[in-house]
Amino acid sequence: MKIEVGESLMLSWLRHAKNCQLVQLNWKPSTSSWELHNENELKDIMEKVDELFKNQFQLNIFKKNTHSGLLKQAEIDALGVEFNSTTIENIYGIDVAFHENGLNYGSNDETITRVIKKMILGNIINKMIKDD
Repeated sequence: MKIEVGESLMLSWLRHAKNCQLVQLNWKPSTSSWELHNENELKDIMEKVDELFKNQFQLNIFKKNTHSGLLKQAEIDALGVEFNSTTIENIYGIDVAFHENGLNYGSNDETITRVIKKMILGNIINKMIKDD
């Protein structure tokens, strides 16, 4: 089993610095068993983001992916949840990427597109968790 040093470091940070009671590496949403309560809102967010980046920066963030397709491929490298006695106080989702020779996602535009998509997916998953 390969140990990802960045992920392990973030897991420790979530446990010891942020005092999260729930931490997990390589978390994926269980999209097949979750009821998606805010599906129209998620579609709307994706459409607005896609339109904004196409118009202002000529970037195609989501390409031909649907919201459900994106959620199925989403993964959070380190997830931490901090509770108090009755509510969720904070949710931390961390994507760790270190490549000695750069991210190797392709062109600058492809790298920008992938990073933006990861940030948006993180926010969408955060909303799913907090709304459930």
